[in-house]
Amino acid sequence: MAETITRPFAPTILAAALLAGAGQLSAQTLYDTGETRPRLEVPRDNAPAMDGVPDFDALGTRVRMAADAGKLKENLSQPLSNACATDRFNQRKRGRYHITLDLPSGERKRFGFAGSNGMNLRDPNNLKGPNQGYLFDLDGTSECRVYVFPVTW
Repeated sequence: MAETITRPFAPTILAAALLAGAGQLSAQTLYDTGETRPRLEVPRDNAPAMDGVPDFDALGTRVRMAADAGKLKENLSQPLSNACATDRFNQRKRGRYHITLDLPSGERKRFGFAGSNGMNLRDPNNLKGPNQGYLFDLDGTSECRVYVFPVTW
């Protein structure tokens, strides 16, 4: 008998839960990353100005920091890139943290991010340097490239 009383309320409870969740999404915008699930983006006008200090969005995945896309070639580390290509200097979890840069060609490119403080960095040979942020391109492939930028932790 108890089942017949609670059963009519199940659709009402489900609808209320869905409406409550939809209200939380309205304050943020969705964008398509090409992945199977959309991610939330913090509006850019709320992003603080960066002075080499990494900052993370509300979800903890998108990194905002001062990195000049025009200096990528200067900041390319061949020794770390070789170590990355041989699986000796990589992100602990690929794509967990990322930064998007506007390249001089007009293209937007997404790089994986890790820090010399050990954040998302797998470095069994202790190749990291002090106060450095690492941008990974093609991590997990033999063509991996690692770019080094100074950061303040």
